[in-house]
Amino acid sequence: MSYIYNMAKETDVVQVMKMYPQHFGSLGKEIRISPKAKVDILAPGAEIKYNIQAVSCIIDIGGNHIAHLIMDVATWDALNANEKVTIETLNEFKDKVFKK
Repeated sequence: MSYIYNMAKETDVVQVMKMYPQHFGSLGKEIRISPKAKVDILAPGAEIKYNIQAVSCIIDIGGNHIAHLIMDVATWDALNANEKVTIETLNEFKDKVFKK
């Protein structure tokens, strides 16, 4: 089991994640994320639970922060089979949700 600690400051632990990896691999393909990509900002205490076998890639940002890229195994397989990757931008999301 691995423990990952994400700390806003050295004294404040903001995230503790327990992981039970079945095996390790590589992402297999570069993914470029536009600065215009839509993000969801969750309220404190929000939880996301995965009841599937999932692939997780930890991204180190600035040496003191981490991000998680999480997908199901079928999506990871599609990524490695060179299927097209698209990332929804905030404007695309707004156009879809708030149709003119």
